Amino acid sequence: QLEFQITIAEVDTLLARVTLIKQYFVAPETPVMSQQVALWEQSTGVTSSTVNGIPYVKNFQGHTCKYITPKDGEYGALRSDGTWSGAVGELVAGRGDLIISSLDNTIARSRAIHFLVANELSGAVMVMKRTTSVDSTWSRYVEEFSGGVWLSCAALTGFLTLFLYGIIKKSPFEPSKIPLQDTWLLVIGAFAAQGSERVYAGFSSRIAVIVTYTSTFLIATYYTSWLYAMLTVQLPAYPFNGFQSVLNDRSYAIGVVDGWSTKTEIQYSDNPLLQRVWVELISAKGGVVHSMDEGLQRALDERLIMLINQQSYMLDKNFNKNLFSVMPGILFKFPSGYSVAKGSPYIELLNKG
Repeated sequence: QLEFQITIAEVDTLLARVTLIKQYFVAPETPVMSQQVALWEQSTGVTSSTVNGIPYVKNFQGHTCKYITPKDGEYGALRSDGTWSGAVGELVAGRGDLIISSLDNTIARSRAIHFLVANELSGAVMVMKRTTSVDSTWSRYVEEFSGGVWLSCAALTGFLTLFLYGIIKKSPFEPSKIPLQDTWLLVIGAFAAQGSERVYAGFSSRIAVIVTYTSTFLIATYYTSWLYAMLTVQLPAYPFNGFQSVLNDRSYAIGVVDGWSTKTEIQYSDNPLLQRVWVELISAKGGVVHSMDEGLQRALDERLIMLINQQSYMLDKNFNKNLFSVMPGILFKFPSGYSVAKGSPYIELLNKG
């Protein structure tokens, strides 16, 4: 009777069975999960049991199984000397035949091991400490006022001031002229919907005043309607929308879990942006952590943004999710699933169905 030696990353043992039988994650305690397990075991001949909350496969297609766990508890990352850590390293070294884990199929890993048919699509998200309600409300008030908006408003104010001043000065029907500084105050007052007691006798002067007040009215109305919409629809405020915005801020570090695919992808990427992220935000600021929980705790205590697997984060029960904000967008999408050594005789068997 043949014996499998199954290498399984300790950080993902609780998810091992789930990733094989479902295209998406279902909480282990749900009735749907129990039914799926029963159908899967019946159709494949696999029997399983749970030890201390961790599912272990006891029998696979009539063959006995033996578990070995990577000493470093990692999925597998490429080291600087060309060797692999974690479960991938166990497989490459010949100490295991099969990795039962939600292992991301990256280019670097696929050169070292053989991935079986993928059973899910995984991705990473940026998680940071949730901003306070005061910060969030203030952010909504000032979000529209970017540097470009301020420059546009200043340029419009200057143009309207010179436009109104020139028209009144050149008009032969205006008995008295307005000084330039008073014209500027008139335009500023128009932004606040304030007028003046001056009577404009010339037709051209009246047209200039109408243009001035119409322009300022449109700007004030736009901002007011935008503000009402933002305060009515309670959307979360996201300080960052990607790596570039974090680089521009410079006050945050980015955290990655040692042995996870995101670390290898960033560290050895040829992309100039990712190279800057690794050098400036991860390596220089000590952003490499040993576990997801360590990273989340640091995100609460420090100015750190964790880059972690979306599904692992959602299934983590050690932290209150209300304490964190998940930035929009999913990064580094990979097909993931089980894997075996290159040239393994089990490839055809395990890829069936």
